Parts: sequence; structure tokens; C-alpha cells
Amino acid sequence: MTDGYRALAPFLRSYRLRLAGLSLLLVASTLSEGAGIGLLLPLIGWIQKGEEFFRESPWLTDAFTRLGLPMTAGSLLLAVFAAIAATLTLKFAAFVASARVYNPLMKDLRDAAFGRALDSHIFYFHSTTSGELTQILENEVEYAGQAFNFAVVAAASAASLAFLFLLMLALSWKLTLAVAGLGAARYAVSSLFIRRIRSLGAEHGALKSLLKSTIISIHQGIEVVKAFGTEAYERRRFEALSEKVRRNADDMATATSGNTFAEGLIGDALLCGIVWLAISRFRVEGASLITFLVVVTRVIPKVTAFNDARIRIAEYLSRVTVLPRLLTDGSPSLSWGSRRK
Repeated sequence: MTDGYRALAPFLRSYRLRLAGLSLLLVASTLSEGAGIGLLLPLIGWIQKGEEFFRESPWLTDAFTRLGLPMTAGSLLLAVFAAIAATLTLKFAAFVASARVYNPLMKDLRDAAFGRALDSHIFYFHSTTSGELTQILENEVEYAGQAFNFAVVAAASAASLAFLFLLMLALSWKLTLAVAGLGAARYAVSSLFIRRIRSLGAEHGALKSLLKSTIISIHQGIEVVKAFGTEAYERRRFEALSEKVRRNADDMATATSGNTFAEGLIGDALLCGIVWLAISRFRVEGASLITFLVVVTRVIPKVTAFNDARIRIAEYLSRVTVLPRLLTDGSPSLSWGSRRK
């Protein structure tokens, strides 16, 4: 997986400004989302107490006065809607900005890999199968790009989780510590699955490359196969390799679904545990508890998204095996004037 990072890093440097802009958009969308959730507390207070809640909350009245808005239920709902609309707008902008990095990054990787291969000594083409070359230019470039996409997802989820954690601390630090403990257990369980998925991902890349090489070699040598009557042997060889690919895919599906099951089970236990602690132990006030539960319902999918992104990054980068060597170490070549041979 480290080799995959090593292949991507030099190409990402030329997109520093775009990545900085993307980071700002992710932070802004996180703050906007947090503001929308934070407004739920006064909204629930208004639902419970009506206009009396506004008279009991001079800080809220002062804040709306500074914004030039009357302190009414309509203004409060308008503020909630504005926060939601701003969050959606910023997330849309972040998605577009991410694509503005991903698409040219894929082109740069593909062009660089093709150029390095083309400049290689003729021995490289005799010692490298066409399936391996196809694996580099087609699959491994795509795997590296998908790893970048999931890295963006992981960064966005991590930023949201950090802000939501601060909001949870403000509502109830005791419940927050309980959530953090269960969250750590969830993270530890997920890490076990990630190690398995990373290993299967590396095996997947090697098998797919070998499968392509086998198909191409049979196609190119079909006259020899027909001449010597080795069809049965080639069929057995291909079916054995195809069976390995199937088993790898089954194992990957089992590991991924097992991680989803474990995370879902721990997430349900988390919600039930929060309600029990809030009611029987910590005596959390009703509006604060409802808001806290809303925040937790936002935290759980973001933790799931973060863990899933970690899994996908490990899975895709583990499949990037040949591309880093070609881009960083290159292959032997000879110069003929200004041309490389």
C-alpha cells in the first residue's frame, strides 16, 4: 500500500491549489452542517415551550437581532433551512472540485505510465506480458484514482466527525465519553477486517493480471494450441485460474459484508446504550437528549463512511503493485540522440 502512495504523491503536488480549495470547501460544509444541527436545540425548545422559550433565551434573541431578523418561529425555521441549503451547496461545490482533481490526475498517471513503458528498452517488452502492461495502464491507474476519491470521502467524514464531537461535548460530556468508548471498539473491530481486505486486494490484482495474460497468450498462440491439440490442457489451466478469481471475490465479499454487519451491530448498541445512560444515569434534559441523539444519528453514518473509505483505500492501493515501480524506478532504456530506445 505504501508503494501506491509513493506513485500518487508526485502527481498530487501539481494540484496543490485545487486540493487547498477542496479542503476549504470541505471545512465550510462541515461548519454549515454543524450550524444546522446546532439550531435544532432552540427549535426543539420552541416546540416544547412555544413563545415562552424565546423569552427564556435572551442570547438567541440577541443573535437574531444582530442578523436583522425578528425572534420568531419563522425566523428560526428560516435559519435552519438556510444552513441546510448552504451545506448542500457547499457539498455540491466540493464534489465538482474533487472531479477537477480526479480527472486530470488520471490522465497524468496514464500518460506518464505509457510514456515510461514506451521509452523502455526492448527487453522490457520481451520480459513483460501484454496482460501486465494492460493491467498497469487500465486497471492500476483506475485503482489509484479510486483510492484518491475515497481519501476525499475519508477527509470529509473526519472533518465532520471532529466538529460533531465538539457539539456532543457541549451537549453532554459524559454521554460523549461513552460514545467515544463504543466508537473506539467499533474502530478496532473494523481494523481487523481492513487487514483481511488489504491482503485480498493484493491477491485480486495479481490474479486479474495473470488472467489477462493467460487469455492474451492463448489468443496469440492459438495456432500452436490447435496444432498440438492442447485445448483440454489450456481449458483446465484457465478454469483453475478462474476458480481462484472466484474464491478471491467470495472472500472479499465475505470480509466486506462482515465489516458492515459488525459496524451495524455496534451502532445499534450505541444508540440503545446512549438512551439508557441518559435516562437512568445522567438525567439529561429532554431537548438536549433529542438533539444529542440527532447528532449521533449523523455521527454513525459518517463513522461508517470513514471506515468504508479506509477499507476501500486499502483495497485499491493494495492492487497498485506494478505502476509504482514503473513510475518511480522506471525500466532500463537506451538513448539514441534525443530519442530513447
